[in-house]
Amino acid sequence: MTINKIYIRFIDGVNVLIPVEAKLLTKNHYEILPNNEFDYMDNTILFEFGIGDLVKCKFININNSPEATFIATELIKSGSQQNDIKRMLYDILQNNPKPKHIFENYDKSVIEYLFNDNLMKYPDLINWIEKYRSSIQLRYK
Repeated sequence: MTINKIYIRFIDGVNVLIPVEAKLLTKNHYEILPNNEFDYMDNTILFEFGIGDLVKCKFININNSPEATFIATELIKSGSQQNDIKRMLYDILQNNPKPKHIFENYDKSVIEYLFNDNLMKYPDLINWIEKYRSSIQLRYK
């Protein structure tokens, strides 16, 4: 088993790239391994990919750096519903998508989490939910 460091995108108040260990499965495909440094269940931390996710990675130059960073860029298979929820919230904060994008990319049980009382309270996330609440509720309530 080959273990590598890859980077995943996190939001913990600000956008950051976090190095995590991942198991090489095939060329450029990795499984993200558990990491004791981060509490993945913490509602204030959002991420694009989490523990157990199978991801595709590629080298990307960040901020005009001469050295490329090996970043998880595409989900192959989800590791858990919790990862899907955090990925959806991350997606909303990063991309401000229309509800159609959310409907096409996330399961109903994940989308319903948007109405959970324990939802993390990033202002831009709350604004997005309020803006699209009626169209989401029409489809799923």
